[in-house]
Amino acid sequence: MGKWESELKKVLKQSEEDAKAFEEWTAHYEQVVAAAQAYIGGYAKIAPKLGKTIAALMDTAETCGRAAAELSVYEDDYEEAKKNKDKDAMKTIEAKMKPLIEAFDQGKEANRNAAKEGIVQGQEVNGLLETLSGAI
Repeated sequence: MGKWESELKKVLKQSEEDAKAFEEWTAHYEQVVAAAQAYIGGYAKIAPKLGKTIAALMDTAETCGRAAAELSVYEDDYEEAKKNKDKDAMKTIEAKMKPLIEAFDQGKEANRNAAKEGIVQGQEVNGLLETLSGAI
């Protein structure tokens, strides 16, 4: 066997190794692309829900915050009326506080529900991300 035939065999062997490596890389690339597409598709489905959930959390926090702020003022007034034994003022203040307490409680419940939804949605996103990370 001549020098060039030996060189040809080396080149052919290297070419086979390169082709095999390219096939493996291509298969890996296809897995990553499929996982990325699944992530993007899944996230596209979850993102609007997650956005609504975040907006609901912010809205309920605002509702509860406003109610609590007003209640804190009325609470001071109520304590003053109680200290002065002014039952009429106490009843008037209690009447003003009642709808605020109800609004606060409803907001708190809505916040809990939105938080539960957010946790589920976050877990869905994490699952998609784990799948993508595993493929990479």
